[in-house]
Amino acid sequence: MEAIARALRIVKAHPDLILTSPLRRAQETAAILARGLGNVELSELSQLAENGAHPSDLSRLLASYQAVTELMVVGHQPSLGKLASFLLCGSPDGCALEFKKGGVALLCAQTGESVGYQLRWLLAPRILRKF
Repeated sequence: MEAIARALRIVKAHPDLILTSPLRRAQETAAILARGLGNVELSELSQLAENGAHPSDLSRLLASYQAVTELMVVGHQPSLGKLASFLLCGSPDGCALEFKKGGVALLCAQTGESVGYQLRWLLAPRILRKF
């Protein structure tokens, strides 16, 4: 995870806040990323636990962080893939995104007539470790 944090610095990831699942491994991962990215604030979100909340509910929760410019979410598969799919397509099964352990995606909010998201990149951990 330290190598992945270095790669995220290279691609200029500057999260203001990292939301993490309450499960131990996710919290450890989030703590490594927070330190590696410059002591980013961490916040536990119980709904990020494995199978914790439906992606539509998570989407509404994430929208409440509108004051945060860049938000990072640390959680579990398949929940993260379903959340990303919901944000991109409006359906948790609309586009299959699989996050390997340590995989990272950049989704950017699009504003206009309706708010949606665009996938900028999805990087597997083996790629991130090569930075």
